[in-house]
Amino acid sequence: IALAGTVAAIVLVGMFLIPDLFQVFFTGFHARFFEGSSWLFEYSDTLIRLFPIRFWQDTFLFAALIAVLGGLGLALGIRSGT
Repeated sequence: IALAGTVAAIVLVGMFLIPDLFQVFFTGFHARFFEGSSWLFEYSDTLIRLFPIRFWQDTFLFAALIAVLGGLGLALGIRSGT
C-alpha cells in the first residue's frame, strides 16, 4: 500500500514536469508562500541565471526518479528478504 501511494504521489508530481503544467505549479507555489510579486526577478538577475526554470524541472525529475527507484528497491528487497 505504501509503495502504491508513493508511486501515485510521484506520478502526480511528475505530471508537473510537463513544461506548461510546471509553470502553473511553479507560479502557484510561489504565490502561496510569497506576498505579491516579490518572488519575481528579471531574467538578467544572477539568481535566475544560476537557477533557471529548467534547473527546477530537472531537479523535480531527479528527485522523482530517486524516490521511485528507492521505493522499488526497498519493495523488492523486502519481498526477497522474507
